[in-house]
Amino acid sequence: MFIHLSSTSNTTKKQTPVLAILTLLPALSGAQPASTWEADVRAADMVYWDAYNRCDIEKLAGMNTESLEFYHDAGGPMIGNGQFVAAMKKNICGNAKVHLRRAQVAGTMQVFPMREGNALSGAVIQGEHQFYHRVDGTEAKLTGRARFTHLLLLQGGTWKVARVLSVDHQPARESGARKEIALTAAQLERHSGEYTGAGHPAPVVQRVDDHLTVTTEGKTFALAASGPDTFFLRGRDITATFAHLGGDAGSTVTIRETGKIVAEGKRSKQVQH
Repeated sequence: MFIHLSSTSNTTKKQTPVLAILTLLPALSGAQPASTWEADVRAADMVYWDAYNRCDIEKLAGMNTESLEFYHDAGGPMIGNGQFVAAMKKNICGNAKVHLRRAQVAGTMQVFPMREGNALSGAVIQGEHQFYHRVDGTEAKLTGRARFTHLLLLQGGTWKVARVLSVDHQPARESGARKEIALTAAQLERHSGEYTGAGHPAPVVQRVDDHLTVTTEGKTFALAASGPDTFFLRGRDITATFAHLGGDAGSTVTIRETGKIVAEGKRSKQVQH
């Protein structure tokens, strides 16, 4: 879930075994359609992480149960919503010059129902996420990756986070499994051009010596090739994928950050080096 919150409490309050809770996932059919409850859980998760990224601690606290249990693989447990709030104020949101942003890793989210008989009582949502640090207004840098599991309880029609497992923290995998390869000038020129956007900012792609650059919204980035039509930005989870449609149909480019489309377009003019 989070970068280590550095709680220093030595509470001796009895802790509920989280792994025992997570095994209680019976394959029962409930009265509420899966599409309804799952959409609600995913929506609540989005609101929760939006509040986290904005350091809206009051919003976060209101979405937790008072008996929240938070387990971190390096920082140990925190018991109670009060400890969570204090740690957020001191650490994650304690320095106005440092901003931490969490981003979901596309395709990793899973949601499971928790039921008592046929009645829906909660849900488990789990996945992977990455963390970006921005210091004193500089460009945000990808710094870490982890797995998270949240147990949410349905209380009075509202989803509340009751248990958290934050595990498998590791350094950022800047280029993941990507391996940089060398392309010829002709292979790079094949992608150069001005692209017309379709709902997203339109990029301009150019060959500069032995690599491509992409310019969008006034910013220019150097791309490394991982294949003839696939590129990535070193140090960031940003990719560019080109598609050549053949004939007069032209070419397209799609640029994604952490799996989300941030720029795309169809080539309207080719630009030669």
